[in-house]
Amino acid sequence: MLKYILLLTYICYGLSYYLTPVQLKYIHKILSHPDIEESKKNKVKKILVSKYSWWAIRQAQNFQKHYKINPSYVKCSEMNQAALYGLVRSMKNYNGSVSVTSFSRFHIKDELYRCFTNSHGFGRFKHYHVMVKKHKPTKDEKVEAYGYNHMYIEKTKFGYESSDKDRTNEEIIVEILEKMPPFDKRVFLLRYHLYPLKKKYSVKKIALLMGRSTTTIRTSLDKTMNYIKNQNNRL
Repeated sequence: MLKYILLLTYICYGLSYYLTPVQLKYIHKILSHPDIEESKKNKVKKILVSKYSWWAIRQAQNFQKHYKINPSYVKCSEMNQAALYGLVRSMKNYNGSVSVTSFSRFHIKDELYRCFTNSHGFGRFKHYHVMVKKHKPTKDEKVEAYGYNHMYIEKTKFGYESSDKDRTNEEIIVEILEKMPPFDKRVFLLRYHLYPLKKKYSVKKIALLMGRSTTTIRTSLDKTMNYIKNQNNRL
């Protein structure tokens, strides 16, 4: 299996920025192979982190831009660091079965929300609620992180406008996907882009990538779509 390590090193330092399906296939073989040492798998993951670092930083920039976060309020360097930490943390369970961008984005978003939350002395409550309205947050409220729920429920300059229905629906889907079995979640993320919510790969291509029949893939997608509809009547 050493030849896979050498091949991967060549691939990751090639001209292409994102991994191709062929490259992803080799990575999956390496990271899921029981006979390859963990130290070698970690070397592979370090290469992936290096390759996708600028992509992770761009996620932080998009996060700041979307929520209109003033750089003087939360430093850009802190947001970038949080995004990079999310990328590194995601590698712990990454096995190459899906693209790095599809898998790591959840971990990166979590770290960005956490970084944003830590900049608030009163947790998710604004200064006005605590100092003027004299609201006394409970222990749970104080440590409750900004996340998908409060970012679209609370209408603040850092959150969603009520008219931004498409963006809200995307975040609701992300929440629901966290509760889905890993296989169904991977199939859904291969089928759809979440930002914006559009189709990505065909059922036939997904079946080829995951080594399953098209019937199995369609059944998984139908199961996920029905689950999403049943979980939230806002969609």
